[in-house]
Amino acid sequence: NVEIDNKGKQMVKKIGGVFIEKIEDATRATHVIAACKDVKLKRTPKFMVAISRTSNIVHLDWLVESAKKGEALATQDFLLLDQTEAEEQYDFKLSETMARGDKLRDKGTL
Repeated sequence: NVEIDNKGKQMVKKIGGVFIEKIEDATRATHVIAACKDVKLKRTPKFMVAISRTSNIVHLDWLVESAKKGEALATQDFLLLDQTEAEEQYDFKLSETMARGDKLRDKGTL
C-alpha cells in the first residue's frame, strides 16, 4: 500500500494518530491509507489485518487534508470504493468487503 515517509508520519501525529509500522499492531488501526495517485491498492498482510479492524480504507488525500485542519476528518469523501484494477486482480469488491466487515464488527464477531 502507500509508503508513508517521515513527513507523512508527522501528519499522522499532527491529527492525534499513531503510525502503525508492525503487522502485529495492525489490529489497532482505525484508518488505513491504501492508495495515492501513483500507488494502487495492494493486498499486503498488514492491509488484510487492518481491514478486519476498520472500514476506513482511505486515499492519502485524507491524511493531507486532515493534517491541514489539524484533526482527523470524516472519511466519506476519501474512502476507496472504486478500485477496479485491484478488485479484478484479487477477485473481490472492496465496498462489499468493507460493508461485510462493518456488519461482523457490529455483531462482535470480527
